[in-house]
Amino acid sequence: MRDEEKPYVAVRNGWMVQITPRNAAGWRGLGAWLLALMVMTGGFVAVVSTEPGETVMLAITGLFLLVTVGWCILMIRWMMARSEIVDMKDLEAIKRGKKNHRNR
Repeated sequence: MRDEEKPYVAVRNGWMVQITPRNAAGWRGLGAWLLALMVMTGGFVAVVSTEPGETVMLAITGLFLLVTVGWCILMIRWMMARSEIVDMKDLEAIKRGKKNHRNR
């Protein structure tokens, strides 16, 4: 997939990465991931609302947290694989170069 066709843009600034949808395909992908999170959360709420015992409640909550962390990691990896990656250092160098060129 060419960079121009990728549905996401990932801007790296050191260890921080910001992933943003760049077209309709990116927004649909983000919506699908959020829909999956809503389904998981709805299932968790439905099970917890039955008022299980304290031990079962701790186990269900722990399982939900583990699944949510896994969901988050998978979503980030999936989006990064479909992202055009831009390094902030490169952007800053381009801006400095343009500024220096204007000041001459």
